[in-house]
Amino acid sequence: MAPVLLTTAAHSPLDAIAEGFACIRLPSSQEQHFQPLPDLLTPLVQALQPQAWVVDTFPWGPQNELNPMFMTSSTPRLLVQRSPEIPVPAGVYQACCIPAPEDVGYVLVRQPQACLPRAQARAMLRAQGDRPLVLVAHNGDPAEGQALFELVARASVGAHWDLRLATQRPLAMARWADMRIHWYPLIELMPGADLVIGAGGYHLIAEAQCLGQRLLVCPQPRPFDDQYRRCQNIPQFLLTTPPEQLRLQIGHQLQAPAPRREERCQGAIEITRRLVKILG
Repeated sequence: MAPVLLTTAAHSPLDAIAEGFACIRLPSSQEQHFQPLPDLLTPLVQALQPQAWVVDTFPWGPQNELNPMFMTSSTPRLLVQRSPEIPVPAGVYQACCIPAPEDVGYVLVRQPQACLPRAQARAMLRAQGDRPLVLVAHNGDPAEGQALFELVARASVGAHWDLRLATQRPLAMARWADMRIHWYPLIELMPGADLVIGAGGYHLIAEAQCLGQRLLVCPQPRPFDDQYRRCQNIPQFLLTTPPEQLRLQIGHQLQAPAPRREERCQGAIEITRRLVKILG
């Protein structure tokens, strides 16, 4: 059987299906309504017997699902190691591919040319006339997301811009309902925004930079993702920043020239090519 890609991405950013890979979608660690899947994966491993397992998530899976699976399989295993900070268990993987942007380019869920035109994206974002639109995105820890949304919402009261809050999670405040954007992948709507605000996650930063979007970020500590290092050259604020100060920062960023687009956006294609070469 063809190589099987195991990924937690809702839409795998790797160009794997086009290269003949089969794909299995695993629930991420944030999808708490799912249960761990070892009871399903183990018989699946025994039945499929693919040429190789290509893992595009944590080395043991987001909920340790891959540990019992790999203990019963001698099939070669390759890891797409998104961050060199993530520890890789010794002897588990025959090869690792680290998609560093400076090496292979950014890995995007959608290529920029697949995004909606600005006018259409603004319509989907419910933009009001020619008013600037500030798009805040967060899908991580609910408490962290609520704090971020609350701070930006307070800073935007009476402002000259429209505010939209993009999340796949329920909003904590009913008064935010009219501002909510429930769309995936969000990159498709980014051309309609004049400023993107978020933490410092890989995908938001990569997508905004590849679209040439203004960014204002609030990096957060993560176990295996150094958001502070990723965002060191991007304007920042803290969750403790006073709303009045953040309001000034948002206004300043809206007046700033849009940055030059990042051209290195072919990471998904390049990584897949390397995987195919490794597999021979």
